[in-house]
Formats: sequence, C-alpha cells, structure tokens
Amino acid sequence: MNMVPRIGQTEAISMVLVSGIVISLVGAAYFWGMPMIDKRSAATEFTSAANMMDSINEKIISIASSGGGSVELDLSKPLTLVPYGAMGVENNTIKTSFGINQPIIYPLAEGGAVYVGASSFSETSSSGTFGQSAPGVISATQEKGERAYVMNMALRYRELKTSTAPAKSYLIKLCGEADPGCTSTYTGSSSARFTFRGTETVPMQGSPDLVVTKIGVSLQ
Repeated sequence: MNMVPRIGQTEAISMVLVSGIVISLVGAAYFWGMPMIDKRSAATEFTSAANMMDSINEKIISIASSGGGSVELDLSKPLTLVPYGAMGVENNTIKTSFGINQPIIYPLAEGGAVYVGASSFSETSSSGTFGQSAPGVISATQEKGERAYVMNMALRYRELKTSTAPAKSYLIKLCGEADPGCTSTYTGSSSARFTFRGTETVPMQGSPDLVVTKIGVSLQ
C-alpha cells in the first residue's frame, strides 16, 4: 500500500493540561473585566472541550502504544474527523467547534492559535523527536461571529523522528472505521470509538522508514 507521509504519529508521551489554562490564554485584565456569569460560562465551555480533547489524545496514544484494543467515550462537544488521507493542511486531525458568549483569547491574538498543554515551542511544530515530543498537538483558535464567538479546537497527530540510529519516523494514522481509503470526513455528537487497526513499516525513498500505526475512528 502506497503511503505519503503526512503530519501525524505514535508513542506514549501524553500531554498534560496546565492548571488555570483559561487564565494563560487571555489578557487577565480583559478577561476578569467581563460580567461574572458570562466569563464563567465561556471558561466552562472552553475547559469542557479542552478536557475532552485531552482525554481523546490519551486514549489514542494508549491504544497505539499497547498495540491493540478499542475504547469508547461519550462526547461533550461534537467532533469532526479529518482523516490521514484527506487533502489539505487539516488532515490527520480530530476537531470541534462551539459557540461562546465571550472571547477566551485576547482580541489582539485572534487569527493565531494557542496550544493547550504545550510547554515549549517545539511542542507546537509539525514534527517532533521520538521519545521526547508529544505525538498529538491540541490547538485552539477563536473567530468573531455576528452575535457571539466561535472557538475551534483541533487535535492533530504529527510525525516523530528518532534522534539516534537507526533512523526511523513514527506516525499515528487516523482513519474512519468504515473507510478503507482513509479519505472521508466524518462527524458525530454523542460518542466516539477508537480502535487499533495495525502497525506497519513503510520504506521511504531517501528518508527513514515510516512506522505507521492505524487507528480506526467511529463517530456517532
């Protein structure tokens, strides 16, 4: 089977959500100047989505690392799977979008992304170091609508490369459970199931071999 390396990967290095994540994303004076009810509502929505994405990330990494198994969880927010084989920069991504009544990201930062759980700039790059970097990167962006704000959050898997010989790269590949071509986008709002679907080593001409772990994703 021919594969073209895209952004994604494997191995059990989970990301940890920093405490007080909302405070770290906003200008403190701006955020705490909001009405109390509105700021609590916005913070709750953001935290709920961040916790859901972090839980999904941990479960996918656990399955990929153990080399087997399946896990199902209820969703607090709707999800969209953009699989490994999809065209565009959002491939190999699980994402969610939801409305908030007040901005979480300081307005001057709109249009850019904040990274949930990242402790350094290396944790936000398109690839990482095997054994050191987190395979999944959780980002959040904010858009201003006509009456409210829209928060977009994405969990994307990237390639991890070894820093010592023998040179190899590792990748978690997300595919729809019922999609052998791994190109179709799926959505769901109630539950998600993640299933180990095998690991294979793909020789890459002029580059290190790519060790691909396939995770089947089913959304309801």
